[in-house]
Amino acid sequence: MFYILHKRKLIPIDPDRVYAFCPQCGVLHAVDLQAEIADGDCDLLGTLTYCDECGKAIRAAALAATGKED
Repeated sequence: MFYILHKRKLIPIDPDRVYAFCPQCGVLHAVDLQAEIADGDCDLLGTLTYCDECGKAIRAAALAATGKED
């Protein structure tokens, strides 16, 4: 198990309490840390996680750029 130290207290990191700010819109959203780690390319300081809405927009733009549909 992993912990963070906050105000001299150890707080366990569990899957239901991991959040990040979307780098595109700034909304705070839940992150599936286990999925990020399982991906094999996880860097806790450098990994960007987008909210669902921005993620969908990014995927749609990428598909449109390639001429494919979802």
